[in-house]
Amino acid sequence: MDTRIGKNPKDRRADAKTTAPFLAHSKNLEELRETLVFFTEHSKNPTECNLTSFRDGYSAPDDPLYHSGRPALISELFYALYDQVVYNAASSIVTLRWSLHNWWRVMDHVELELPSHPKVSSVADLTEIHWQVALQLNIPGKAYYAFLKAVNVTRRALGKTEFTWRGPDPDSNRMDRSTGKKIVPPLWQGDLIRHELKHRWFHTLRKFEYFDALRLSRMPLIQKEDAPAIRRQERKILRWISDYEEWNPSLPPVKRDCTLRESATAYRQNICDLAIDSKGIYQGFFPNQDDVKNAFHLCLANYGLNVATLLSIDVSQDMLVPHPKDSNRFVFTGIKDRADGEPQYVEGLFKSQGGLGFILTFLIKRTAPLRTELFNRLRNCKEEYVRLLKHTRAEDTDLHDLKKEIFELEAGVRSPWLFQRHNEICWLHRDNYAKGVSGKIYLRSLIEDINSRRKDKQQISNLTAKQFRDLFTNRIYFASGGSILTVKARLNHRSPHSTDIYLRNTVIRAEHWKTFMTFSNALWSEIRKRGEIDPTILAKMVYDGQVSDQERARLRDHRNLEKSRLGIGCLDPHNPPNRIAPNFVADGKKKCSVHRCVLCYENAVLLRESIDGLCQRLAELEYLERTMGQEAYLLSSFPEEMENINVAFLGYKEEDIAEGLEKWRTKISSGEHRFFDFNS
Repeated sequence: MDTRIGKNPKDRRADAKTTAPFLAHSKNLEELRETLVFFTEHSKNPTECNLTSFRDGYSAPDDPLYHSGRPALISELFYALYDQVVYNAASSIVTLRWSLHNWWRVMDHVELELPSHPKVSSVADLTEIHWQVALQLNIPGKAYYAFLKAVNVTRRALGKTEFTWRGPDPDSNRMDRSTGKKIVPPLWQGDLIRHELKHRWFHTLRKFEYFDALRLSRMPLIQKEDAPAIRRQERKILRWISDYEEWNPSLPPVKRDCTLRESATAYRQNICDLAIDSKGIYQGFFPNQDDVKNAFHLCLANYGLNVATLLSIDVSQDMLVPHPKDSNRFVFTGIKDRADGEPQYVEGLFKSQGGLGFILTFLIKRTAPLRTELFNRLRNCKEEYVRLLKHTRAEDTDLHDLKKEIFELEAGVRSPWLFQRHNEICWLHRDNYAKGVSGKIYLRSLIEDINSRRKDKQQISNLTAKQFRDLFTNRIYFASGGSILTVKARLNHRSPHSTDIYLRNTVIRAEHWKTFMTFSNALWSEIRKRGEIDPTILAKMVYDGQVSDQERARLRDHRNLEKSRLGIGCLDPHNPPNRIAPNFVADGKKKCSVHRCVLCYENAVLLRESIDGLCQRLAELEYLERTMGQEAYLLSSFPEEMENINVAFLGYKEEDIAEGLEKWRTKISSGEHRFFDFNS
């Protein structure tokens, strides 16, 4: 039985296109099938995949996460599951186990509620009842489809019909359940979070500047007469620094030109906020967990890179090089595994302390002693592994654990995101990059801190690290005037088609939904409050959000304006100026009949629709200039009127003016439009 998936989109083998598909009856796979434990063959991060809990069962029956064991079913699915994740990253293992856990609980639920229903021991035993229960239990999209994919591969190999069970959206964890739309936070919220991350990173840099200055001076930086209490505290810190240096001689070097750019008192106040004691003095030498996670999230927010791309940075490679045309700039090259190893490029200034180039360079230099320590551990583990391999069977538990430790240490040596936590050397990876010190989500704690300083109506909503890419896309899309090619270049997409799909799923869909909701709310608000619908008011509310009473009054006055034959509004048609209509006698009913509005500065109001009348009048004046005597024309007010029309044209589009003049010139020359004007 060959249960290999036809096309693995995340094949990580160097010769993926030339290697033949593995056979299910392979001796090696048969052994793995018995143990249900194997390591993936990912090029950078081989990960253990342990499926024994699905054979033996998980936890006790009274545990909320309990599920029973199904040895026959997991054994039947093994080949399809193996091929589904063998070349993939660690995240695929997590998704697969999550999917199997949810579906195992679905099968347990069906058998508990329907005792007469046969126990599932093969993919042939699955029925539509399991499908309906899975939907009722709200299994997330990714967890729903990972299991179903392996089931269909196995059923196809057994000669059975594949299931076509539709489920939730695979990206449902980033959807608004009330609207079914992808959640994209507002730009202003993203900017606030980005600025907070930047300020915290600068605080980290000031912390290391202060400690380096203390290490270099070997004496307090605060004068006794300025702050005696702080000076005494600095003496304690100096003793702790001396003790730590004696205990750990491998520490970051101190520059001889290390100087404080601000007053020592200001730096000392910042250090007081950290509450560093003798046990936490290592934070002055190496980044702590919050320092590195803050830098990591700042890079995500500033450059819109994928989380996996930043986590997979390999410091042993030339991933950060000077720009070939400007040595002050850098070019970063990251790898996106989901795009078959497609390189991701970022450019920027080395000197920008909040930029990717500065952050990576600083962290790599600062954590060099930690990396050396990890490398020594890795070398010892490899030597021990070779020794055990000669004297122990490959299935031995010690050998298996040692192999797992080697993979972990290799990932640590490659990572630029090293930090020290007490006496342990740690680094960021998929399972811990989002978590804070207290166990909370790091970004959630940061947002809570921001919200504590803001008013109730200015609170920021929660977001995930992956949504920084959506925010970055929004910013680039609107800043470029909606240019898909600009967004494509900044997101490092292969084709504009990928960018178009991404924009439709994030920016464009979100904007359309926002516009629809604004229009709907405005529509029903107008009906409820005023009992009528005004299209102009609705349009203004959709684009600007609100319409003031003054704006409504201006619109009403505008619509009530009487217009001349030229389409120009008149504030007082019953009282034209004497210089325009010298023989006019006002009686409250009679209106101006001259209609030379561009000469009437007192009452004329140019409207958007006045363009046609202005073009008509200019064409008439051009005709009069050609047909009248030159002296009579120059002594009249026609030249002034023509000049005023040309000034008025400055407020209209050139193409509209050209089109209107062409129309009226043609009508006059053909005799379709005749006029008489004896006013002068």
